Amino acid sequence: MLSMLLACGGPSEKNKNKEELSSPAGEAPKTENYSSASSPEPDREGFSKMLDGLWYDSEYIKMIQTTYSVLEAGREAETVISCGFDKEALMGDNPYAGGASAHEGGYMARLTWDEKGNYFKSASVDQNSLTDEPFKIIFNTDQEISLKSMDGRTIQTFKKVEMPDALNNILLAGSYKMEDGTNISFTPKGEIKGHPKYEGYGYEIVEDFFDIHMDQVRVVNPDRKTQVFHYEVVEDGFVLYEITGSMGEGFHRGSFVNKFTSLDGRKNLITDVEEDNISVKTNYFDLPEDEIETLKKILKDDDLEVVEGASIKTMKDYLKKTVFGGRSPFGPGLKSAYFWNVYNALPEFVAKKERHQGYYSGQNESNFREKLIAYSIYRLDRSPENVKKLFDYAKPVLMEIFPPTSYERSGIDRKLKQLINSYKMLSEIDGYAQKLSDTYTALDTMTGKFINVDGQEVFRKFENSAYGFSVYDLNEFIMKKLNPDMDRFQSIPAGLSFWMRRNYEGNMDEVYSILREIDEIYSR
Repeated sequence: MLSMLLACGGPSEKNKNKEELSSPAGEAPKTENYSSASSPEPDREGFSKMLDGLWYDSEYIKMIQTTYSVLEAGREAETVISCGFDKEALMGDNPYAGGASAHEGGYMARLTWDEKGNYFKSASVDQNSLTDEPFKIIFNTDQEISLKSMDGRTIQTFKKVEMPDALNNILLAGSYKMEDGTNISFTPKGEIKGHPKYEGYGYEIVEDFFDIHMDQVRVVNPDRKTQVFHYEVVEDGFVLYEITGSMGEGFHRGSFVNKFTSLDGRKNLITDVEEDNISVKTNYFDLPEDEIETLKKILKDDDLEVVEGASIKTMKDYLKKTVFGGRSPFGPGLKSAYFWNVYNALPEFVAKKERHQGYYSGQNESNFREKLIAYSIYRLDRSPENVKKLFDYAKPVLMEIFPPTSYERSGIDRKLKQLINSYKMLSEIDGYAQKLSDTYTALDTMTGKFINVDGQEVFRKFENSAYGFSVYDLNEFIMKKLNPDMDRFQSIPAGLSFWMRRNYEGNMDEVYSILREIDEIYSR
């Protein structure tokens, strides 16, 4: 939960130079509405001409704008991210729409023309269709279409976008200063200009990730020879890195190539944290003396007992990159990314019993600077007052950073409701707070449990998992300690270990209130 609160940042000014992705780069979006009474409905030929071309899912586009990562936008997408139409095929005997997802590849939907309704609709629905239910295609504007159910409900919305130019425009296009002080420009049309060494070069942002799972840009020289780099959009421009590895061993981010600092106001590309009046208590009790000065420099703060705007911004940037914009080796999702990039990145000076000792122990190869930032986040004071302060700071931009569609697609909405319900169930158990506290203490020394094998009690050590022992063993142990009236419980509630930790930190009631408020915000 703390990762969500911190990564949201604070209020920011909108980027005045940001282009709309709903129209080709450099053109103002048109607003003519073909469903209005003032515009004549097009016939089949006119409809086919308007549909001709490639259309992109509007939520996928928004996700690119939010994450500044084509890779992460594709990972979040659970539907087709694009659909294409050919006007000749639409006028033929077997009209169809093609589609592509970021995961499984191609789809196709057979269409038929509805003479009465004056629109194309699905002729049949199967596992290869664009959607899993019958639909009709409706124009919202000449740049936007919707797939609607036959009763008029919107299933999915697509925008007509010249995607190469649009990606360039939102991610890399602009004028920059390189590390050596020289200037260079990247145009929306994919040209590199303004630098004698790279005159005649071009660039292209990669949209598929079959082999190399990181954001990439192809740089093409005048002889059409191509070199591929990993790019990372940062607050004031972007950074290029080499890509190392092979098909067999996998690919990784390599050496730093160059930093491109914006000269034309692109510093607001990423929602920024204003260095405003927030101050947050810390609990860096185990930070070694010889690392205190190092952490002060990283956080840009001389007082590590209470950190302020600049420090929170450093933490926020790390979380946006590694948790909201990253993943773990065992899959996507906020929980997995937080585990890998914060909990499993803790420096070795943190007590061994507090660090991960399971299967992934020691496998995070973050550099020491990143590990100190992970530590600074993990060791923020978790008192109710501090947790509330962080949430109040993040709340104004919560839905901007984590849109409702992402909230639902990620499954966080369901998990949050489960946590709310499990809190209510726990609060009905007599003495639940003390029982949870006793359980937490007992877990420090718990290495296994006795099981019945052929009528004999046998001690079985817990198997390693991502958290040292299985969640099933943990939940079973917590329920045993709680000893509730099982007639009132149909099953073991979700999130028992979450509430056990919040109880230990003393912020259980405050966190419950925050979760309820988040649920209300996204339910409006």
